[in-house]
Amino acid sequence: MRYLLRSHSLVSLFLLKAVFVYHPASSEPCTSYQELNQARRSAAAEVGPGGNLLCDNTLPKGWYRFISYVGGEIPTTCVQPYHCGTQVPIWMNGTLPTDSTVVNRTVCPNYGVPGNCCPFPWNIQVKRCVDTQGLFYVYELVPPTSCSQAYCAVESVDMSREDQTPRRFVDLRTKTRLGTWNVLSMREEGSAELVARELNKVNLSITALTEVRWPGSGELCTEGISFIYSGRTDGHHLQGVALALDRNARNALSTWDPVSERILKARLIHRYGYMTVISAYAPTNAHSDADKDAFYNLFSDVLAGVDRRDLTVVMGDFNATTGTDRSGYEQCIGPHGHGTRNDNGERMLQLCQLHHLKVCGTYFKRKTIHRLSWYSNDGHTKKEIDHILTNHRWNCVQNCRVYRSAEFGNTDHRLVVASCKISLKNNRPSGQQSFRTDVTKLRNPAYLQKFREEINRRYTNNQSAPPDVESVWTQFKDNISDTARSVLGKKTRNHKPWISEDTLRIVEARRQARLIGDITTYRALNSRRQALLRRDKQLWLLQTAEEVEAASAAGRSKAVYEAVRKLAGKTPPPAVGPVVAEDGSPLPTTQQQMDRWKEYYSSLLNRPAPSPTSDLLDELADAATPDSNISTDPPTDDEISKAVRQLKNGKAAGYDGIPPELLKKGGECIISWLQRLFSAIWEAGNIPEDWKRGIILPFYKNKGCRSECKNHRGITLLSVPAKVFSMVILNRIKQPLVNSQRPEQSGFTPGRSTVDRILALRLLAEKRREYRKALFVAYVDLKAAFDSVHRPSLWKLLRARGIPVKIISLIQELYTDTTSCVRVGTNLSDWFKLLSGVRQGCVLAPTLFNIAIDHVMSRTVGRGMCGTTYGEHTFSDMDYADDVALLAELLEALVSTLEIFSAESQTLGLEVSWLKTKLQSLSDFLDPPTCPPINGESVEVVQRFNYLGSVITLDCKSDQDVKRRLGIASAAFASLDRVWRSKHLSRTVKLKIYNTLVLSVLLYGAESWTLTKALRLKLDSFDTRCLRKIEGFRWQDHVTNEVVRRTTNQVPVSQKIIKHQLTFLGHTSRATPTQEVVKLVSAAPDPTWRRPRGRPRSRWEDQVFTVLDTLGVSRADWRALAENRTSWREMSAAAMHLP
Repeated sequence: MRYLLRSHSLVSLFLLKAVFVYHPASSEPCTSYQELNQARRSAAAEVGPGGNLLCDNTLPKGWYRFISYVGGEIPTTCVQPYHCGTQVPIWMNGTLPTDSTVVNRTVCPNYGVPGNCCPFPWNIQVKRCVDTQGLFYVYELVPPTSCSQAYCAVESVDMSREDQTPRRFVDLRTKTRLGTWNVLSMREEGSAELVARELNKVNLSITALTEVRWPGSGELCTEGISFIYSGRTDGHHLQGVALALDRNARNALSTWDPVSERILKARLIHRYGYMTVISAYAPTNAHSDADKDAFYNLFSDVLAGVDRRDLTVVMGDFNATTGTDRSGYEQCIGPHGHGTRNDNGERMLQLCQLHHLKVCGTYFKRKTIHRLSWYSNDGHTKKEIDHILTNHRWNCVQNCRVYRSAEFGNTDHRLVVASCKISLKNNRPSGQQSFRTDVTKLRNPAYLQKFREEINRRYTNNQSAPPDVESVWTQFKDNISDTARSVLGKKTRNHKPWISEDTLRIVEARRQARLIGDITTYRALNSRRQALLRRDKQLWLLQTAEEVEAASAAGRSKAVYEAVRKLAGKTPPPAVGPVVAEDGSPLPTTQQQMDRWKEYYSSLLNRPAPSPTSDLLDELADAATPDSNISTDPPTDDEISKAVRQLKNGKAAGYDGIPPELLKKGGECIISWLQRLFSAIWEAGNIPEDWKRGIILPFYKNKGCRSECKNHRGITLLSVPAKVFSMVILNRIKQPLVNSQRPEQSGFTPGRSTVDRILALRLLAEKRREYRKALFVAYVDLKAAFDSVHRPSLWKLLRARGIPVKIISLIQELYTDTTSCVRVGTNLSDWFKLLSGVRQGCVLAPTLFNIAIDHVMSRTVGRGMCGTTYGEHTFSDMDYADDVALLAELLEALVSTLEIFSAESQTLGLEVSWLKTKLQSLSDFLDPPTCPPINGESVEVVQRFNYLGSVITLDCKSDQDVKRRLGIASAAFASLDRVWRSKHLSRTVKLKIYNTLVLSVLLYGAESWTLTKALRLKLDSFDTRCLRKIEGFRWQDHVTNEVVRRTTNQVPVSQKIIKHQLTFLGHTSRATPTQEVVKLVSAAPDPTWRRPRGRPRSRWEDQVFTVLDTLGVSRADWRALAENRTSWREMSAAAMHLP
């Protein structure tokens, strides 16, 4: 902030001299007044909150005149805070008098409350006067109620005066202001916004916040402040620390490390080097010695890891009083210590001594009110327990004091602020901000018509085709992008804080009441504040609920669940933070971090080529005959239109910036333009360079250290027009490839899903166990399977499948010289080549990978001894893309097959991860097997395995899977607690959300469950409990389950499972007979097999066909009925209502 002063010497003069010049007493105000002549009272003088502030609360009531080089009158328009030499300037809300009579006027202090420049007015008197020098005004002023408030003067300087010298501004903005504040809790919605507003008012660059009580770690940005935080990982809302960084500090951030729920460390760049800032929250003095020892031991380790050349700043709530005795700690405590040293104080000083730190507050003489940082609720106990520590090497702190004006929630701590004479340095290179088109406007018919008209006009004006593919693409891309920019504009974030202006005014009034010591008003305003916050929250919930209702009525599912996420309080994934090098060393600059991202993904996505490659592939490719049913002509308008319709809305654009909505809503001209482009590509045989580029966005996996690249999952964005082109090719080759695909593969296959894999494995295990026949399964894991496939081998496999050479050459062109870069925020890494694997995000990738894994499995089964039987059917493996389950009746045969699988995989660049590969015996009547080493690697034998999201146990029961699903569904239901408690959402919407977001989680894989009576009761009990919560029924209301279901019109979840199972049974009857699940449903055992003694356990078939018998459908007739989809669907729905 700037101070308007005549000179440095003038500062001292004004601090020492009297500010009033008395005139002889007289009853006439025009001759009996006092002069106010401080230069800082000028409305043009801007002051920082850390400087010497004018304060008129001791001003005697009387008549005053503003003279000299100050100005002539009080301003009659609003003056912004931190002007007129004070924090709260006082201006006059009214006009100056036009005659010599005394008039009443209102003056207003401006606290900076948004939308209200006059929150607490009072009255003064004004008189117009005339003397030999001319016209002037005098004011009968009364002292304001609190500090720092001062009356303003309009600047009106006479430069002809001989004592007038040019004024200069002391600019303190090069200093960095640091602070620490225990906020007690920031769990409530809107807390971050309120804290950010307070920090902005006090102009803090870096603030250590303690007891924020946010779980996990991450980053949140609001009101121009970035909060990086570290909390508990067990879900409890306790402790938690954070650093609040303004824009300059965030740009200077190099790395940060969420050490624990009590310690967070960040490293920033300043003009002369690096600055390490640590936010700390120590256990209270009442905690056990073990807790304190654990904290200070960890804290000491963190400080020991700080570079000795760094400026180290430690801020937080240490629950420690230093005392006034400096004996033994002369290097740590200044001459102005306070209080009586407690145990935490002793521990803190020992830490300071060990790491050469000093307690800044003890080096500055301050008033008591500017020293004490904690007040007990009764107001009788006051202590200085929040501290700012710095190392001895840097003597840059110029002031350290408490700011009582900062106000938030019910915290009993005061904000501690230190001014540090150091300048932060921008560590962020100027990245290219991507332009995101506001495609939501296309829902508006007016915008849609205008967009299409402009596309039509541009297409008509560009009828002459450019000479090469790149020019055709550039013409198409530029016209589409320019039209979108001009018609639709840029998408903006519409973030509206839910806290109203009325509430903010009450918050400000509450602050002032506390500052002047008006406890009665403070408590009354505190109650009023709480009531207004509740009201604002309810209004926000009501508005969001209305959004859900409107979107639900309009059928906009995405908008529904986005609003539901807001209601549930679910925040978007935190931004990617700074990362470290592979060896764990810090990377201080953004460029080094982007280079690390490039290094990591370049290594991950480029796998070594197989050596040597298989000659068999060449033989297969040479022997194949191209399929004459696959067209090699350029794409037609119908093919392109179909491919465009297959695009999904809401997907991000690629490097070219064209989202799918622009192509889907562009009309016939877009299709014609794409046809022109695709035809040019078809003829030339090459594709635009933009189509070969991919942008990788890393997302944290929510496990492991956030600063390590390996704990992030990369999502690649590709060109949407390129996806349309690939979709056209895929639509031509998909069905021929599916026809030649092994029936054991269900991944990315029409009409197949994970459920038929899960059910087939359960049925096979169940049926063989019934006759005490052994079954062994190997769940194979491949390392980075999709990123490892050898591309040249893929092209040979395509030829072997009969794909025409023209089509293969175009696919090959899509995969030649492909490059990617990593985007973090607005920063892009350098581009790097991708030489292996199928491209993530490419619509051809799943089909291409299936071809590779199909070849490996064909070779493995052909050479190996794997496989098991049931009746006349043989089952060798069950696969879903790269999730391979090998089957065998003997463990030795399974081990041999795994060795063959590993060898065949290597010919295509794939590698088995023996650490994640597991063996399982689905025969609980056998002793647990021991697996010998495979290729020199040990493989674990497990009793339960999570196969495609469903738990498979050795006893072949569904109990463990049902319990796991109940746990996951319970967590999903609990995360939406605010949705269920909302009084503004209708029952219909709540039940729709429940069925979609909770029951869908619970019932995943339920088609394969064999349910006992106990499991049915558990499932129905969970369902009923959820419905009671939705309806708001309590147990003491004595509402029966029948009433709950009648009110909600929900059938028991166990009955829904019956419907799901019958629906899937009907699906199997219409599927191809070669599928394993189809074979197993109708298979009869080997005639020579015999069941053991005792009653057989209920099987999946038993429960399904018992329901069919109840419905009057025999085992002989159900297949014929299932051929009629409508009849079978009606029958399945009727099964839900069986008693």
